[in-house]
Amino acid sequence: PICGRLSRIDGILTARHAKPAARSNRQTQKAQTRESLKAAALACVAKAEYADVQIADITQAAGVAKGTFYVHFATKEALFDELRAEFNTSFVAKVLTIWQRKHAGTDDLVQAIAQQFLSSWREHKTFIRAYAQRLTVGASFDEIRDGVNPEMRAFLVQAMTKALAGEGLKLREPELVVQGLLAMWMRVGLQATFASNRKDDAIAQTLTRMTLGAVRAAADPT
Repeated sequence: PICGRLSRIDGILTARHAKPAARSNRQTQKAQTRESLKAAALACVAKAEYADVQIADITQAAGVAKGTFYVHFATKEALFDELRAEFNTSFVAKVLTIWQRKHAGTDDLVQAIAQQFLSSWREHKTFIRAYAQRLTVGASFDEIRDGVNPEMRAFLVQAMTKALAGEGLKLREPELVVQGLLAMWMRVGLQATFASNRKDDAIAQTLTRMTLGAVRAAADPT
């Protein structure tokens, strides 16, 4: 097998989800099994390529029957899509917290977001690597066209429009600009997480300058 059974999944489960008070024992067990499968999947892709990990490897690592997997997920891809949604939701929440703080200016705000971006990618390095591999072997046309973080795309359109308005600027084609920025940030994130020896502060500064340069170049005075 690609990976052995996980010895301590409980800590991962506790960190992710608190048990609802009104949840029945059956519901609790089902939720824990679902989390066990996701934790096991991450343990497997930490040791092997995404394409090489099979559902049988995941269920063995989680200590459940193979049929149990299909109670929760239709495919391995569906499991990783749920992990992606969780990662996206968590990251957007962190960005919103940064956005609500006081900043010296737009440059300071974007750099704070860039630092959080790099930190989040390093923290979830195993997932990022696995999902990047998933996209190379089985991305849908919609994923290639629209990206894989619709929550962040929607937030950025509104956030950039508001930030530029404060500078007396109006963004042309905000959706297209955001798509370009997300693609750029993804490539920088992959380099920073897996191929760069530079410190995050230096990378965040470069990412900030590239981002604001592109955004301001695409804006007109109001």
